[in-house]
Amino acid sequence: MSRDCYVYLLYDKQSMEIFYVGKGKGRRLLQHLKDAQKGEDINVENRKIQKIREIGDKRLGCTILRRGISDREAFHVEAATIDLLRSTTFWNVKGAILNIQSGHGLNTNGIINIVQFTTMKTKYVDILKSETLLCLNVTMKELIRTPIIPQLIHGKKWRVEEEEARKATYTVVECDNVVIAVFKSDCWKSNNDGKTCTFNGNQITPPLDRLVSHKLPKRKQGTSQARYLNYTDIKTAKGIR
Repeated sequence: MSRDCYVYLLYDKQSMEIFYVGKGKGRRLLQHLKDAQKGEDINVENRKIQKIREIGDKRLGCTILRRGISDREAFHVEAATIDLLRSTTFWNVKGAILNIQSGHGLNTNGIINIVQFTTMKTKYVDILKSETLLCLNVTMKELIRTPIIPQLIHGKKWRVEEEEARKATYTVVECDNVVIAVFKSDCWKSNNDGKTCTFNGNQITPPLDRLVSHKLPKRKQGTSQARYLNYTDIKTAKGIR
């Protein structure tokens, strides 16, 4: 498999507005500059060339987002970047991105919000009778502010007892009753206040993180940020006694 593709961004250095996302190989990127210097009329399909002419060489910025990747990987990186920049959920984008088509795989692998995610056909977690989960709840606001999950939960004070926390088979992080990360439960430590513990466990990565993206029973109102779930809790939530 050839891995000579790259994904790039074109932007205005003055306004810092990203106006085009592209993929290519070889010297395709430099072709934009050559085309912009030509005198032919611009049609709708070449709006990026028109933009380059408008801002001029001195204001034209370019960043290689990914390089040394396959054509298929480049499609997905390009698609994800286009969909992110088109979404006003995250920020107010100045101007409009000039890609005519939506990102490749938008309908099947495109961007979705947490409501759409939790209403997908997710299954309840499936655990053994001997397993117990210690579930740490984070809010979507916290997750957006600190998207790297270990940084979000490590060092934070959780209202749990060290001895009980260490007995859990896994420590999982949940958001809106969906598992978003799984950790080993061997690094809990009591704080001096005698009421809380801090956690610095190692995250379990694929393919061992079998619980990720699975649904947990709905949290009861007033439940603390940490809760324990066992086999019976899961089966009851499924309607199985």
